[in-house]
Amino acid sequence: MPVDRVAVMTIASAADLLKVLREQGLLDKAQLTAVGQQLNSFVDARALARDVMQRDWLTPYQVNQIFLGKATSLSLGPYVVLQRLGEGGMGQVFKARHRLSGQIVALKLLRPDMAKNPELASRFKREIRVGQKLAHPNVVLCFDADHSGEHLWYAMEFVEGMDLAKRVQEQGPLSVIEACDYIAQAARGLQHAHEQGMVHRDIKPSNLLLSEKHRVVKLLDMGLARSLGADCGSFSSTLTQDGMVMGTPDYIAPEQALDSHGADIRADIYSLGCTFYFLLTGHPPFASGSTMQKLAYHLHAEPPPVEETRPDVPRDVAKVLRKMMAKKREERYQTPAEVAAALRPFVKRVTRDFDDLPPTPIPPPSEGLPIPEETENSGWIWVVLGGSLVLVLAVAILLLLLL
Repeated sequence: MPVDRVAVMTIASAADLLKVLREQGLLDKAQLTAVGQQLNSFVDARALARDVMQRDWLTPYQVNQIFLGKATSLSLGPYVVLQRLGEGGMGQVFKARHRLSGQIVALKLLRPDMAKNPELASRFKREIRVGQKLAHPNVVLCFDADHSGEHLWYAMEFVEGMDLAKRVQEQGPLSVIEACDYIAQAARGLQHAHEQGMVHRDIKPSNLLLSEKHRVVKLLDMGLARSLGADCGSFSSTLTQDGMVMGTPDYIAPEQALDSHGADIRADIYSLGCTFYFLLTGHPPFASGSTMQKLAYHLHAEPPPVEETRPDVPRDVAKVLRKMMAKKREERYQTPAEVAAALRPFVKRVTRDFDDLPPTPIPPPSEGLPIPEETENSGWIWVVLGGSLVLVLAVAILLLLLL
């Protein structure tokens, strides 16, 4: 993000700080008036900063950014950044507020190298447009996407809670009923996306958000993995290098490892099964080995039976899990709705109808540039096919070495 070096040098008084707050639009008119009326009572800029934080007009993160000379980074299009929520290989995620509506959103900034790729930026915006068609309690809603300077960002529904990877990391494996409930919810979200013609291609515990208040699971990054897959390089534990394969090696379906763009909704069901395994055991089906070894395992090996780690898992639940993770996609459940139906007998809240949930958020008005309709450039498909062939050969060589 750009550094406001002028602010670094000049924030020596309360008046200097007030000037920055006004220029960056960090306070509304009423707040600016109230601060201006009491300006002489503050001995310095830090005294004013403490006062506005006590009033909850600024967050500690915002104040730190201002005094670090990064006040300009707190404004992205129509949004004001409130705090940083996390950081990964794809970029950073922030809690932000829409200036006009006041709605709180989660704002994801993608890596600068992604934003500089015109084809990737165009495809990304198209996928966000598609993602805006999704409206389901088990899918994180997408509101907006645009460029701001060198940054490519998108705004999505803010969920107060944590992802299931962190939930298991902090509290250990879930109870059988809880795991069944969360996977059934995720399956219902996937079914909605499937009915809209979408495939996620990167289902994993960290892409399932759990609302603390309502215990609702929501799919994250619906459509984002598809839009970024061919060009964004290798990030985090996700394989998306030179178009070779897209997905996360711990959770990727066999057919997806060979042909990312040929994978359909049944690949998501396999990945959801691997996620189910993780929720019950605390580790993925194939917990050790290199990336290539894990890909080979998904293609040809069977994971240790879940009952070995969790003897309390009912036989019928284990049967559902094994069917979700069948090597041949025609032997799996064919739709996410079938998964949800299979898990229904094991979930306490069998007739969840969402009457107790908050209403679906209304997207805030956008002040960004309209997202144009564009024709798809098919040149990257040949890169994908060529890369997939390289991967198949590599896996074959690895298997020969293992044998």
